[in-house]
Amino acid sequence: MQAISRRSTLIRVALAVSLLPAAVGLAGSSLAQGADSLEPPAVLRAEDVLPAAMIRGPHHTVDPTVHVYSLMPEYRVRSEFGDHIVYGNAPLRSLVREFAAIAELRRIKKSDAFVEATKNALAGPVRGARSLIEDPAGTLSGIPEATAEIFGRVGEQLRRGRRSQYEDGSAAAILAVSSFKRDLARKLDVDVYSTNEALQKELNSIAWASAAGNLSLSAVSMATGAVVLQVAGYARTLEQAKTVVAAEPPAEISRRSRKALAGMGMPKDLVDRFLAHRSYSPRHQYLIVTSLEAMGGVADRRRLLDAALTVETEGGAHLFQRLAEMMAAYHRTVRPLARISTDWGFPVGVLPGGQAVVLAPFDHVLWSELTSRFVARLPVSAGRGQAGHHDGAAAGGEVWVTGDLSARSRAEIERRGYSIHPRSGERLPLAD
Repeated sequence: MQAISRRSTLIRVALAVSLLPAAVGLAGSSLAQGADSLEPPAVLRAEDVLPAAMIRGPHHTVDPTVHVYSLMPEYRVRSEFGDHIVYGNAPLRSLVREFAAIAELRRIKKSDAFVEATKNALAGPVRGARSLIEDPAGTLSGIPEATAEIFGRVGEQLRRGRRSQYEDGSAAAILAVSSFKRDLARKLDVDVYSTNEALQKELNSIAWASAAGNLSLSAVSMATGAVVLQVAGYARTLEQAKTVVAAEPPAEISRRSRKALAGMGMPKDLVDRFLAHRSYSPRHQYLIVTSLEAMGGVADRRRLLDAALTVETEGGAHLFQRLAEMMAAYHRTVRPLARISTDWGFPVGVLPGGQAVVLAPFDHVLWSELTSRFVARLPVSAGRGQAGHHDGAAAGGEVWVTGDLSARSRAEIERRGYSIHPRSGERLPLAD
């Protein structure tokens, strides 16, 4: 497959390395089963695991054969905008929305309004909007003084340190192009911090025409398309948090996150490291912070933030975001959690009675080495104090999974006294 996206590599690495960093290397865990007792990779049919609109649309086709190596299905996607490999249903839903958005943005670029705006941009006071994309640092000296007001948020930007890998350059921010991009992304229901290069190229192009050439999006009809609306409705979203991310610049999102984390009593050095972590986009961070804030009264919330710092990839950041959302949704809609523990190499919720609640953002769990090592770590008693002594916790617990489990995985987990809740999306709403 040609032109495989950068996203695919990151997510695959995340699944292999970042997701369960301690579970993979548990030399001290006594795994009773040998390697020959593990399940081999599974081969599924796309039509058995995806709705028809996800398999084929106006701009893409998913290969009919789907491979699962441990925890997530691997989808190979062919599109007029490039071929991709994605791991998991949520990334696939996001990608399909991005295809529809790219098509709509390219349609806008063919309009008379866009052509006129491009002419205005090239003749305007900030000469050569194209040069700002190609060489933003070289044009900083030509920026009108009136744009100095944008520096009202420079203090938070300096506290954050370097931008995350997902953010626009300083010239774009000064010219308010990022604001137009966020508005565009919101209208098209895509993540403005996406690493999809084709999407970013088209968003940049329209945003520059809007900022430098006075392109009014009301001058062109913006139709998101039936596929976008259909796919967007496939998953629940955290609408309030998404609205903030869509409306505010990165520094403001960071300021809000910092204030919320301080209000939870998080140590300043931990907050600084989390907000400066380059694997997390402002969207990842704000959704994690929103989830932590929703778990008011839960002890040891900093454990989840500590674990989040171990992530080194985009895929790992996205999975930690979904884990935090699942934990918050469980706490708010199923049963209140008492605390969060990372005693087993993975953030786990603990109920007041001591039962562990494992919230796993995985779409197809096989009995692999990764799974077996983690399950072997799950204790008979869920709670363990810092000194290593049991704190009167009860046996057993719950495992919630966004997707399905193989029969072998289900049997092994139930054998340890844990009830299983597959396809948890209806009970535990998540933001793609």
